[in-house]
Amino acid sequence: RQGGGVPLPSYDWEEAARPGDSTRLALALDLLDSVNFLHCRGSAHLALDSEVVRVLPAGAGASGLVRGRSRLSLVGLGAAVRLQSRVGRLAFQLPDNTVAFRGPELLGDYVIESNLRALLAADSWSVGVLLAMILGGWASSPFEAEVDWGRGTFSAEAAVLRRQNDVREAFGPFLWRLNQDSGGLLFRHGWLTQLLIGMLMPQPAERLSVHEAWKIARQATADELTASRSVNRLLDRAARAAAADRPTSDGRAGSPAPPGAARGGTKPLAAATSTGDAAM
Repeated sequence: RQGGGVPLPSYDWEEAARPGDSTRLALALDLLDSVNFLHCRGSAHLALDSEVVRVLPAGAGASGLVRGRSRLSLVGLGAAVRLQSRVGRLAFQLPDNTVAFRGPELLGDYVIESNLRALLAADSWSVGVLLAMILGGWASSPFEAEVDWGRGTFSAEAAVLRRQNDVREAFGPFLWRLNQDSGGLLFRHGWLTQLLIGMLMPQPAERLSVHEAWKIARQATADELTASRSVNRLLDRAARAAAADRPTSDGRAGSPAPPGAARGGTKPLAAATSTGDAAM
């Protein structure tokens, strides 16, 4: 989808941190929504990186419309390859600037020959990398690496592959650092950890698909919303009960129930505040 906004590395992550978890979670869901839209139509992007991901910051847009939150979209459709069973196998050229966002299976050569399932799995790895950047507020891929002849990495692909192996060997500390950089967001929402572990599996056949990740995220956020509403109702009831039990100016607990109020139940908030005491 074409649109404005700023590339992911240029986004103001302090803005994303101000409302708490909501902005980063929303951007993560936007990313999953966008790529899942392509995958459900049989298309692989194959060029996902931090430049094609654009964020429209909250506030007034060029059209004069006011956005209540930042929104994420994809610029273009990448390869948007549609494979049918009769087509068989096709060869695709990968952009040079996506090396740090490629899965291990794509780092051996620029040209790959594969079927749709493998191409969707390649996108899944890239989405996992982008999710880590969104959650941690990172300006670059965690697998970004430079050629180092001293370590035997003579190409960008070899350097990134070595970096991937280093992260895999210390994946626990990697997640711990990401959680710290996210302000605790990652571990507060366990399903995010599930997505990262699943989408960054080195073997494509074992990797969590974008569609599966999208379903997990949507279900988890719906459950969290339901739980949040339940907690708010409980807190409201507790506040009403506490307000009703507060001593009044004459030393008695609470205030007389208004006419018609049920006896033995929690007194209405209006009755508790009729004497001038503030509700808790």
